[in-house]
Amino acid sequence: EEAAAQGLVAGLNAARLIGGQESVHFPRENSYIGTMIDDLVSQDLREPYRVLTSRSEYRLVLRGDNADRRLTPLGRELGLIDDRRWQLFNDKLQAMDNEKQRLETVRLKVSDPVAPTIEKESGAPIRGSITLADLLRRSGVHSSDLVRHGLADPELPLAVREGAEIDIKYSGYLQRQQQQIDQVKRQSLRKLPADLDYASIGTLSREAREKLTAIQPTRWGRPPTFLGSAQQISQPCCLGWSYKSVDPKRVKASPAAPTLDNFASTKGLQCPLASPHPRRIGICALNR
Repeated sequence: EEAAAQGLVAGLNAARLIGGQESVHFPRENSYIGTMIDDLVSQDLREPYRVLTSRSEYRLVLRGDNADRRLTPLGRELGLIDDRRWQLFNDKLQAMDNEKQRLETVRLKVSDPVAPTIEKESGAPIRGSITLADLLRRSGVHSSDLVRHGLADPELPLAVREGAEIDIKYSGYLQRQQQQIDQVKRQSLRKLPADLDYASIGTLSREAREKLTAIQPTRWGRPPTFLGSAQQISQPCCLGWSYKSVDPKRVKASPAAPTLDNFASTKGLQCPLASPHPRRIGICALNR
């Protein structure tokens, strides 16, 4: 599959090059093909590459159930999706939006006949009333249960019901993941200083300093993928860049050696690359 995916992208872009068209870019946050290509061209790989879900830091949004939502628009842009299939795709999106809106507005009252059964099955009481969306967020409750209790349309396509359920049940995690993606996109537009001396950043490992010095990434969003771990590499890189960019007059002198902790004391902001739990470091001057 890995070789087939590379051949697909290579053939596609070779044909577009001959036709005088721009190449097609697959972002790593939009597909596993994009993740694979980004890894192959940016990491120092010493063994055959295999696509695993663990390769992507965005695997919450790279799911099989939303593959059509992620890639059908690109297929349409490339002329691979005809009008009939495009209409079916848009009908599905509209049906999902309608179903999610219905689930967020329709309420189940404690006095409804099915309420006692649902309370017993979910193991949690219904106080007054509850929206069907909040009911779906309960552990063990699925769209099939709503159909069984007459709370959902059995004629609704399974893909629509399950898609709406996943979007609602895991909405908090998905929103946080999307925020991380948006932050990285914004930060990736920032250019790294051409004279940034990675060798002088003591918080980096020797291997990290050597690789970054050799590659000399040009943009803020690139360093994590060169070494494979955003948490291990992004914070020290941010720190090193910050020390070259922060105005010394705005930072209190500290007798201690520069570390993430004492640098964070300068009213730091979150580093967007250190997902999933960004640590606060002092890059306030870069954002002003």
